[in-house]
Amino acid sequence: LTISLGFLENQTMTELNKIEVINKKLMGEIVTSYHDLGHGEQFYQRIAPLLQEHHLDLLIRDNLGMTTFDSAKYSGGANTAKILPGNQYSYDLPIVINDTVVGTATVIPDPHVQPYNIYSKLTMYVFVSIALGFLSLIILLILIIRLITKRILHPLQELSQATEKVARGNLDFELKHKARDEIGQFVEAFDLMRLRLKASLEKQAAYESSRKQLIANVSHDIATPVAIIKGYVEGLEDGVARDEQRFQRYLQVIRNKTEQLDRLTEDLAQYSRLETGRLEIKKEQLDSRELFEK
Repeated sequence: LTISLGFLENQTMTELNKIEVINKKLMGEIVTSYHDLGHGEQFYQRIAPLLQEHHLDLLIRDNLGMTTFDSAKYSGGANTAKILPGNQYSYDLPIVINDTVVGTATVIPDPHVQPYNIYSKLTMYVFVSIALGFLSLIILLILIIRLITKRILHPLQELSQATEKVARGNLDFELKHKARDEIGQFVEAFDLMRLRLKASLEKQAAYESSRKQLIANVSHDIATPVAIIKGYVEGLEDGVARDEQRFQRYLQVIRNKTEQLDRLTEDLAQYSRLETGRLEIKKEQLDSRELFEK
């Protein structure tokens, strides 16, 4: 509103000065010819050139509010007194003769003719300015809503969907929001958590696969000495080892396989301690030839 009316400021002052000059001329003619007011036609002829030049209608009332002159009766126009209540551009001027107010002159201008069209311009500019103000406010609200939606709501919606995927065990996705703001930092931290969780699960899956493979290998390794021990025990029960030398050899084989089972059992125990983090590793130097011969 301030910007719009600022464009009209100089023009408004100029037009108002012109209206002031017209008012002075009109009041001068009214005061000069006031003694002819009782003769309406004669009074109208005196002021008609000024009224016609500026497209004015004139209504004069006495101090009691009684209409003493109506220019519309002599100009052939509509009754001024009837249209006056609906004319927002009319204004009153006091008629002063010998320092005494003898009546009131109501000037009714044509709002589409200069200089009185300044009032319609002001009205139009006020309404246009208010309309533009509301339009600007609506556009600003739309931009703010779009900004909030783009920078806050969309990332939060993406995080919500990502949370649901993580809950279902799906970690193979990527978050698209990459802004350098608080929400962007939160999204980046969430994505880092997703990557670490994915790496942890992959490591756990690989570990579980290795554990299963180790258990299968140990089970196979245990089955072999157990089968041999069983066979040699059955041989002793059947009396295959008839002499002392063979008998001792059978016992030696059973003893060796039993010790092998002990070592496998110890391996499992060490693996169990390794899983629980209680394995103590003692480093020492060994003869590699002796180790390979074993």
